Amino acid sequence: MAQRISIGFQASPPLALRVSDDELSKLQGALGGEGWHDVSAEDGSVRLSLQHVLWLRVEKDEARVGFGLGGCPPMAGGARLPRWGSGEDATR
Repeated sequence: MAQRISIGFQASPPLALRVSDDELSKLQGALGGEGWHDVSAEDGSVRLSLQHVLWLRVEKDEARVGFGLGGCPPMAGGARLPRWGSGEDATR
């Protein structure tokens, strides 16, 4: 299963990758060392200078809820909030 990770560096923005569990284990084992480490990701490979890596974030692979997936839920009494820009009167 692929893991979504972000790698933070000293003087540049974080790098986001999707890597296998095996690649993640190899990277975690190499952190704190010196030299270079190659990471194979889903969309290519990356060579990291280990002395410049400050942090590693491993994201949970959970389902996420997005915006606009069905409008507003009903309020007490079955009333609904008006949709933005729909022209509905909020006092009804």
